Amino acid sequence: MDYEFCSFTSESWLRRWDTNQTGWHINFVHRSLIAFWNELCPNDTPANKLFVPLCGKSVDMEWLYQNKSCQIIGCDIAENPLRQFVNDHKSLNMKERLVYFKNGENVLMFHVSCTINQFLVI
Repeated sequence: MDYEFCSFTSESWLRRWDTNQTGWHINFVHRSLIAFWNELCPNDTPANKLFVPLCGKSVDMEWLYQNKSCQIIGCDIAENPLRQFVNDHKSLNMKERLVYFKNGENVLMFHVSCTINQFLVI
C-alpha cells in the first residue's frame, strides 16, 4: 500500500474526525505491528511503555495492552475518537481527568496501565 504524505492543521484534523473523513483509520491491528513487534520490543525489555501520538481510536493500542502487557499512553487533539475508544473498550476501565497545557492548546490523552487505568484530557 502506498501512502501519500499529507499534513494537517489542528483545525483540519479535528474537522476530519468530526465529519468522519478518516480514511487512514482501520478496524484491525496493523499487520506490520504484529509482524515486527518482537523486533521493536523484545520479550526481555524491562518495561513496555508506549506513547501513541495522534492515536485516534486505534485498535493497535488495545492489542498492545491485552496481548503484549504494555502500558499505553495515547494522545490526540480530537476528543471524539478518544471517547469512542473508551466506549468501545470498557473492559480497560479507563477513567477521566481534565488538565491543560500552558500554551492553551488542548491535547487529549488517555493512559492504560496494568494497575491504574485512566483517561486523561490534557
